[in-house]
Amino acid sequence: MAIMYLMDPEGMLKLLEMVLLSAAIACITEYHKDVSLSDLPNWDFDRAALFYGVFIIGLVIVVFLFLNFLFGCAYSKKCGSPRGWTSFVMVFSLIWAVLCAIASGLFSEVIAKLQKENWDQSKDERIQWRYQQALAAVTLGFISFLTFLVDAILHYRITTSTQ
Repeated sequence: MAIMYLMDPEGMLKLLEMVLLSAAIACITEYHKDVSLSDLPNWDFDRAALFYGVFIIGLVIVVFLFLNFLFGCAYSKKCGSPRGWTSFVMVFSLIWAVLCAIASGLFSEVIAKLQKENWDQSKDERIQWRYQQALAAVTLGFISFLTFLVDAILHYRITTSTQ
């Protein structure tokens, strides 16, 4: 059962989501490594806190869902119906797609601010590195949005086909 789930598109999407969310968290953490979040101006802090919140909570939920489906709990009677789990994953994926898009879009304003301050043109390698990490976090965030959207569509099709 576990190997079959890993070979299914559902399992592969969950793995991809875990990798993308983890990578986005790693990139934004690398961007903030030299600066305490409490030292950021409110504008920057709000965007960073939202990004961290959406991506960390999303990662926890995705890991839970992945393990749940991997070990077959979603298919057992004691954990609810398989259709119920599929519907839950569909709704969660749709909500998280929207949250990833919002968090990434708002954090992309930080990228625009960094570009105005010429971080992308800087000769200092540390500044260039931090700028690239922030840019990578936003890019991974938007790719996560697309992955969650595909996951929602897949689970919608599964839910409607089991009626």
